[in-house]
Amino acid sequence: MSEEKEIAKKIISSGYFADQIPGEFKSTTLSQNIDKLELTKSKLSKDGLNKWCKLIDYSIPKTENFRRILSVPHPLHYILLARLIEDNWVNLESHFSKSQFSLTTPQISEGSIKPKYKMSEMINRRVHNLVLKRYILQADITRYYPSIYTHSIPWALHTKEIAKANPRDDGYFGNVIDRLVRNLQDGQTVGIPIGPVVSLIIQEIVGSTIDDEFQREYGDGLVGYRYTDDMEYYFSSSEEAERALNILNKTLKKYGLDLNNSKTKVIKIPQVLESEWLYYFKKYEFRRDKKDKRKSIYLQHIDIKEFFSTAYRYKIQLNEKGILNYAVKVLRGVVIYRENWDIFESLLLQSILVDSSIIPTVFETIEGYKYRGYPLNNERIKSFINVLIRDNVELRNDFEVSWALSFAAKLDISIDEDVSKLLLKNDNAIINILVMILNSKNLLKGDLDFSYYETLLTEESLYDSNWLFYYECCFHGWLGKDKNNQHFKGDKFFEQLLNNNVSFVDPTYSRVLKEVKRSIISLCLKHYKTNMKTLEAEEIMSKVIEEYSFSMEGDLEELNIELVNEINKIKT
Repeated sequence: MSEEKEIAKKIISSGYFADQIPGEFKSTTLSQNIDKLELTKSKLSKDGLNKWCKLIDYSIPKTENFRRILSVPHPLHYILLARLIEDNWVNLESHFSKSQFSLTTPQISEGSIKPKYKMSEMINRRVHNLVLKRYILQADITRYYPSIYTHSIPWALHTKEIAKANPRDDGYFGNVIDRLVRNLQDGQTVGIPIGPVVSLIIQEIVGSTIDDEFQREYGDGLVGYRYTDDMEYYFSSSEEAERALNILNKTLKKYGLDLNNSKTKVIKIPQVLESEWLYYFKKYEFRRDKKDKRKSIYLQHIDIKEFFSTAYRYKIQLNEKGILNYAVKVLRGVVIYRENWDIFESLLLQSILVDSSIIPTVFETIEGYKYRGYPLNNERIKSFINVLIRDNVELRNDFEVSWALSFAAKLDISIDEDVSKLLLKNDNAIINILVMILNSKNLLKGDLDFSYYETLLTEESLYDSNWLFYYECCFHGWLGKDKNNQHFKGDKFFEQLLNNNVSFVDPTYSRVLKEVKRSIISLCLKHYKTNMKTLEAEEIMSKVIEEYSFSMEGDLEELNIELVNEINKIKT
């Protein structure tokens, strides 16, 4: 299979659901089956191929008082977009090469498509480019993704003059991208979906052209970078920087975009390279006494309180995005003593109330310790989960509610009756699917009325924001639906998905559990190779689990089978 042939699969397998959506939502089986799907005019009809669809909106926290709307696209037009991008990848790479400044040029990696550089590269560029420059032009595009005019995609690829003269000519593939994006979002011409990886590619089509035109208009000597919609350029004088600002502003307006005045400015060096809090958490070390475990426990207890107190202080003083998330991720590299678990768990949960964007990091940290047999305070966690849902569900804070439901399913935490009733009035497909997963595990309490959910399952919903909920109800047999549902069987697109056993949900998936299992297998193989070759796989597994205090009651049989397979590979 050619490299180009893999591009569409990567766009679908790892670029369909945004990372901020719980891991139960996966597009792996869709990716595996795209070559079997016939999406032609003769199969679907002209109308079926160009049917307008609605996005599934998913609200996430951006800053303390602002939120961002991510989207899950309908699979029909997303697959068509993925195939189109694959077919024109060589042309797209040529187009991206016009930009001398982009750090977010899409690159094909082993399993996905990602920006060429990580965000840390921005600091490196500043350090290297300021050797002979004194002034920085910092610029930001206002609401970049939501402001991109879909017709500007063919303008960027083929020039505005050619695109406007040939708006319906599919020989210009920019026109096809334009049409498919509009079909994805109910015909809207303003904005592109935030979340799917195709939007990284589309914004780069526009961004690369802006970079190229900006450079040609400014002339020789322009140095700097663009990371999606964040830009920095470096100059010897403030006059040069102001001239560049005027040119950049004019270039953006040609494509219907505007600078964010609150984030665009000319500043003079010196400037702080990275925030003080970043250095603090990078260097922080928890104290321990190698000779005295009791003293180590005591010192760690003090350090835990100091660590969180400092994180809160930085959050209060600076209110910068990412402080608590970075701090909690640092803690993943620290093994907390069981004696200190209670205060650690309490402070982790408290941190969510300070910054809800850290929910996945906190919940995954707690889940990881569950598999190490730590004494989780299930009553406290249950109360916290229910309060979190109760406080957010009617505000349509999808991120907070969905991660709370996902965590409840993993820890078998029940949802109180009053909270269950609030959830059963919700119309977000992501949340409703997680509710059904909990219901299948008998974790929803009270007298449950699913009548509102049932009103969402209509023939019209196959192409509106409830398509995913309806489809998965049929796939998993929820609410009395099944794979023989006439609405789906009568639809030439969805019928193919069902016939190929495509699902977008794995109710039991856990990234943390997957990593823990991988670690256990690795430890078992290490022991096998060194001093346990005479033991059976089950005995090796038992010794490793006992030695490292893993708690894996329901997964031992699967782990033993996997270990046997790995040992057989070594033997052969």
